[in-house]
Amino acid sequence: MLDNSELKVAEDYYLQGDFELATEAYLGLSDSNSPNPKLLVNKAVCEFKQGNYGASLADLYRAKKLIPRDSRLNTNIELVQDELNLDQPNLSFLNYFTVNELLIALLVTNIFFVFRWRLTKSKIMRFFISFVFVIVFIVSTYSYINQKILNYAVVQSSSMKVYSGNNDSFSEIGELLEGQIVNVKSRHRGWSQISYNDQLGWVQEDNLGYF
Repeated sequence: MLDNSELKVAEDYYLQGDFELATEAYLGLSDSNSPNPKLLVNKAVCEFKQGNYGASLADLYRAKKLIPRDSRLNTNIELVQDELNLDQPNLSFLNYFTVNELLIALLVTNIFFVFRWRLTKSKIMRFFISFVFVIVFIVSTYSYINQKILNYAVVQSSSMKVYSGNNDSFSEIGELLEGQIVNVKSRHRGWSQISYNDQLGWVQEDNLGYF
């Protein structure tokens, strides 16, 4: 539950143009177990004003998981990406839906096909409905699971080296720039394994903003 007095302090800092203190105030209000999209967007704006484009983008994408079709949010994402001037990967269409929306769609679709099958007497139609049901069930379940467990992250430092293994004694295989979005495959002792140029690489996770 939000503390209105602390929220007012954060908004006062924002209106006064003290974006550093506003960022700290919004950070103190954040609840990782129940994130508030408005606070995330406000914090992202403060980070953007300070030139912390990677951190800003990470917070905007965290908010997008909660309000994926919000016009103000998506406009802010476009502004940050334009400022970074980077080619970003085409994220899954699942980013247009929340996890709860996908779950509801999965349940409604499956219930519909079960009742439609029971009302149909033709064996051919039953086979066809069963086939479509299986396809829809697989796609829906895959979509829900992907949205639930798929990890993306934004590079928050000006640059980040990519290594072939999970410590800096391994060879360097590339470099990431601030604001780049990566798909995180796994995490191990402060390092994240990512997809990089059609291969797997490792980066230190301290400078990644997960969403």
